[in-house]
Amino acid sequence: MLNSTTRTLFIYSQLLGNATFSELLRTVLRDCGCAPLHTIAITPEDYSGHYVTSGPRMFGSTVQSLGIIRRKLEHVHFGDYRLVVVEACESGWAVNNRVGDIPCVMFHDSTPVATHSMILKHPHYGRVARLRSRILMEVYRKIFHGMFSNIDWFFPRTGWCGRSLVNDFGVPSEKISPATVGIDLDEWRPRERTAEQDLQLLFVGNDFRRKGGEFLLQVMAALPMTVRLRIVSSDPLLDSVELPANTELRRGIPREQMPVHYQESDLFVFPTYKTDYP
Repeated sequence: MLNSTTRTLFIYSQLLGNATFSELLRTVLRDCGCAPLHTIAITPEDYSGHYVTSGPRMFGSTVQSLGIIRRKLEHVHFGDYRLVVVEACESGWAVNNRVGDIPCVMFHDSTPVATHSMILKHPHYGRVARLRSRILMEVYRKIFHGMFSNIDWFFPRTGWCGRSLVNDFGVPSEKISPATVGIDLDEWRPRERTAEQDLQLLFVGNDFRRKGGEFLLQVMAALPMTVRLRIVSSDPLLDSVELPANTELRRGIPREQMPVHYQESDLFVFPTYKTDYP
C-alpha cells in the first residue's frame, strides 16, 4: 500500500529515447504517492567507452550493461526502501538478488531475446549478424532464465515483450500486465489540409543512422520540392550531413512543443533498421 511514508528507489535509464519515458514515469510515481523518491540514473557516461549509439553492438553487450549497472548500485542499501522500481531488463537483473522481500516493479520495452529476434527477420542485417543474434538468443535464454525471480510485477510496453518474458525467461504470466503507451487524440491530432499544400513529412528521433535517416535523405533527394521533410533531432551526426533542398532540421525541441510539429505534418516517416517494436 503506497502512502506518504513510502520510500521508493527508482532506477532508470537516460540512454537515447529512454530519457523521455523515464521522466514521464518519474512524474507518475510521484503522483501515485511514491514519495520520498530516490532516483538513480543510468547515463551514457556510465558506459565509459562501451556505449555505442548505433549498430548491432549498441550499448556494448547485455552482459557489459549488467556489469555497469551493478557497479553503479554497489553502495545502495536496498533495505532503506519499501519499494524498488526499475526500468529495463538489465536493471531488473542487476537488482534481482538484492531486493529480497522488498516489492519490486519493472517497466521495459523489450528483452534481449526479443530484440535479436527482430534482427533475424530484418533484411538489412547480413548472415554474420543473424548468426550472432541466433547464438546470443540461446545464450541469453540459458544464462538469464529465472533471473527475474524476485521481481513482483512487470509492465512491458507491448504484449510482444510480455510473451518474451514468459517464453524466454520463465516469468509467470500472472505477474505481467502490458502497459501500452496511450495517445491523447485531442492533443495529437492531424491538421486539416487542402490539395494545394505541399506534402509535409516528419521524422523525429536521435540515433539517426540506426533509424534509417540516411536512407530517408536519399529518398528525399529524389522527390520533388512539393514533398518536404522536417527532421526533429539532436543527433550530432547531422552536423556533417548535407540535407536535400526539400529537407529542414529542427534541434532541441522540448516535448511540450512537439504536438505542433505533428499537427503541421501529413505523414510521420520512420524507416528504422532496428527497433524494439515489431
